[in-house]
Amino acid sequence: MSTPSGIICGRIASIVAAVFGVPLADMLSENREREFARPRMVAIYVAQRTTGLPKKTIAKAFQRAPTSAYHSNKMVVQDMARDPEFSAKVLRCESLVRSEQAIKASASAVPIDIGPLASRAFELDPVEAAKVVHHALASFLRKKGEAA
Repeated sequence: MSTPSGIICGRIASIVAAVFGVPLADMLSENREREFARPRMVAIYVAQRTTGLPKKTIAKAFQRAPTSAYHSNKMVVQDMARDPEFSAKVLRCESLVRSEQAIKASASAVPIDIGPLASRAFELDPVEAAKVVHHALASFLRKKGEAA
C-alpha cells in the first residue's frame, strides 16, 4: 500500500482492524475466515464511502479483484441490516475515518497550530488517535464560536 490511494486505504484498514479487534496483517491476508474477511470487507466498504476513489482503485489498494469491492459493499450493507451490533461497528469505523479526514483537511486552514497535537494523535492506536483528533476539532470549533 505504497501509492497515495494505498496509504489512505491502509489507514482505513488500521482503524477497522482496531475497532474489530483483529490484527491488521491477518485482516489484510488471503485468510477467508469470517473473523478476518468481514473486517476486510468493512474496510473496503468504508474506503468506498469516505474516499471518493473508484472501486477498482480501492480493490487494487487492498490487493483484491475489482469484483471484491462490489461484493464487499453488498455483504456489508446486508449484514448491517441484519445485525445492529455489526452496524454500530461499521458506523463507528466510518465516523473515525471521517473525523481523521476532517482534522487533516482543516489542519492547514486552522489559524492555531495543531501540528504537534495531530502528530501526537497519529502515533496512537487508530481509535485513540481519532478520539484525540475529534476532541481537538471540537475544542477549536467551540473557541471559534465563542470568538464570533
